[in-house]
Amino acid sequence: MLRVGVFALLFAGIASAQVKSGPPCTATDPSVIGGLVVDLWPQKDGSLDLRPVKNPCISGVALQIHWSDLEPVQGKPDWSKLDELFAVAESSKKWVHLEIFPGFFAPAWALEGVKTEQFAIQHGPGRGTVLSLPMPWNAVY
Repeated sequence: MLRVGVFALLFAGIASAQVKSGPPCTATDPSVIGGLVVDLWPQKDGSLDLRPVKNPCISGVALQIHWSDLEPVQGKPDWSKLDELFAVAESSKKWVHLEIFPGFFAPAWALEGVKTEQFAIQHGPGRGTVLSLPMPWNAVY
């Protein structure tokens, strides 16, 4: 019992010595990419919930977005979601990592005349859903 008590006191002393002033989760050097990341993707209505980006414990944001969400019409990209994300990230001093998914999520116009096969989505939202996947070696695609 004495050992447990001594260990608890020793551990408490070490833990309190490691506490720094200021918020416990703020990054010391915002130019270094690291820390906690919030992983975002558009909601069902297409909007982005950017509230987590403002959390001081979050260092950066990874946005998962489909190519079809960015360019639903050929040659007319819609940058509004990215503009909104970058504005919030910049004002919150966060870094951004973009994950733009083609393939299953290519816009319909990009699949015209392209050979496709049916496959199940292997990972992430929609996992198990069978969709048309363009064959990457297809010259049209």
